[in-house]
Amino acid sequence: MTDIRPNIWRLQATLDINGLVQALQDEDPNIRKRATAALYALGAVDAVPAMRDALDKEIDTEVRASLVTALAHLSAEEPSAAKLATQEAQLSTVERMVLQLNSEQSERVIQAARALGELKDKTAVEPLIIVFRNTALTGHARLAAAEALLTLESAPAEVTLLGALRNRKWQLRRNAAAILGQLRADWAVVPLGEALRDEQDIVARTARAALKRIGTREARTILAEGPAEGEYPDKLSTSETLAITNTPREPKPAESMLTKPVDSSKAVTRISRPKGSESLQNAASQLAAKLSSEPKPNDTPAAETPPATTPQPEKPDEA
Repeated sequence: MTDIRPNIWRLQATLDINGLVQALQDEDPNIRKRATAALYALGAVDAVPAMRDALDKEIDTEVRASLVTALAHLSAEEPSAAKLATQEAQLSTVERMVLQLNSEQSERVIQAARALGELKDKTAVEPLIIVFRNTALTGHARLAAAEALLTLESAPAEVTLLGALRNRKWQLRRNAAAILGQLRADWAVVPLGEALRDEQDIVARTARAALKRIGTREARTILAEGPAEGEYPDKLSTSETLAITNTPREPKPAESMLTKPVDSSKAVTRISRPKGSESLQNAASQLAAKLSSEPKPNDTPAAETPPATTPQPEKPDEA
């Protein structure tokens, strides 16, 4: 028969709650009493059920007194289902959704991000930005955060590219697709896939080039399932291949006069030339400024004033 006794001090120092619970069954009353005191000192709320069972079986009066004292304090701290429900009810909907953003399940993160976008509460901006910049999350989860930030009108420069990709001006759509490709924005592969069917061929070509550059498995799948590359026209005009290293701009009249055709593959390549992440961020910021300066769809344009006409003198009647 072994005479090994639990080392209560070591168990308490190492926060070994399970070891202390097992010590409640030791044959030595002193060990059981010390184990009870250690559980009480550690505030081991999870051990309350085991301590209650030990109290039912305990015959030593001193150990029973220790168990009763410990249970009286620990039971008051034990979180009941009703208490947890009350605490959760005290949280606002926004606070619950913000907490849900920390979920390990991508679907729950997406659900929370979409809900926060619909709630339109600015307090959710910072948590959503953290989610968007967390590269450990799936691209779909980061895209949901980006969509919510756009809805809240608090999107960082990179996220505004998503809005530019849906702009009514094809030049902005093309530039946004090019920058997203240069940034290798894996979170944007789905909207880039939608851009493959853009009514402007140059936008669709740029989106295809961006997806190729991003190169993730999902990007390759979208390319395989999208329109074939041969469906695009073989020639593009030089005016459709403006560089995006500077502020996006409308084609100049002189550029529209250039009619010399260029190879389409080279045209797409020429769209994305900014060097370094700083230039890319500058380009994204310029696009954001361009978007913010545009009138919103609900804005009513000012009525145009017709040009003034100079009245002509009446000719005298001929005799």
